[in-house]
Amino acid sequence: MTADIPVRLLEALLAIADTGSFTAAAPRVHVSQPALSQSIRRLERLVGVRLVDRRPSGASLTPAGESLADDARWLLARLDGAVARAARAGDGSERPELVVGFGTTTPREITTRVLALDEALLGSRVRLQHVPWGQESARLLRGEVDVVLLAASGPQDPDHDWTEIGSYARLALFPANHALARRQSVRIEELNDEPIIDAGSDRDYWLSIPRPGGLMPPIVSPAARTVEEMTAFVSAGRGMAITSASVTESASNPAIRFVPIEDLPPVKLGLARLRDDERPRVRRFVEAATTALTTQPRSTPNGPREGTH
Repeated sequence: MTADIPVRLLEALLAIADTGSFTAAAPRVHVSQPALSQSIRRLERLVGVRLVDRRPSGASLTPAGESLADDARWLLARLDGAVARAARAGDGSERPELVVGFGTTTPREITTRVLALDEALLGSRVRLQHVPWGQESARLLRGEVDVVLLAASGPQDPDHDWTEIGSYARLALFPANHALARRQSVRIEELNDEPIIDAGSDRDYWLSIPRPGGLMPPIVSPAARTVEEMTAFVSAGRGMAITSASVTESASNPAIRFVPIEDLPPVKLGLARLRDDERPRVRRFVEAATTALTTQPRSTPNGPREGTH
C-alpha cells in the first residue's frame, strides 16, 4: 500500500496539521482549496481511515491522522536526506563530498584534525559545515550533513550511531563581578538560588534541573538560542549559565568568568551518523576520525578564567 501513496498527499496532510485550516494549508502546498480537499480524501481512501476532522472553524487531525503525520515528517525528512546525499555522491568528482557538521563550541583542535585526515584513504572530500545549536539531529536526518560532531547532553537519539571522542568539564558562567566568579570551583547546590539563563536547546541538561532534592533554580527568560546570546545575557548581569569547557576558546569576554562545577559529570563529545547509514565512505570516515581524535589527550580548564557557555 505504501508505494501507492504519493509524497504530495503526505505533504498535504502535514500542511493541515501545521495550519489547522484547509484555507491556510492550500497555499503551502501550491494548490487550490478544492484540490487540497480532494488530496486528503484520496489519502483517507488509501489509508482506510478518517484522518482529518473538518469543521466550519477549521480542521484538525484525528488520532489516526496525527499518527500518520508524525511518521510522515520523519519519512519525508529521510527522503530529503537520501536525495541530498545522492546529489553529493553524483557530483562527478572522483572523491564524493562528505559533509561534517560542527558547532560554534566545537574546539578548533577537533576541526583541524578532521580536515587533516587523508582524503585519498577516505575516498571522500571532507567539507565542514556549521550547524546551529539544537539543529544537529535535524540536519543529519535531512542529509545536509553526513556526520555531525554532537555533544551527548541527554538520552541518545535511537536513530543515531554515536561514537565518543572526548569529554569536557561543565562550568558555571558568571558576570565578572559576581561573588562566585573568583572561586576555584563550585558545587551545584551552591547555584540553587542563582538566577540562570534559560537554554534554547537541551534545556534540562544545561540548566541541570531538577537539582538535588528536586529544587528548581530561578530561570531567566528569554532562552539563549546561541552561545553569543548566552554570553551577552550573562555579561549584562541577567543571570549565570552552565556550559562546557569546550566553548572557552570561542567566546572570550572580560565581562564574564567561568568556574568548574565539581559535582556535575563532564559533557561527552562524539561523532554521530544515522544508524542505518552503512555507506562505506561514512564508516571509513568515522573510523579514521575516531582514531585521529582520540590519540592525543585534550586539556580542559581547571580553574576560574575569563571567558564563556
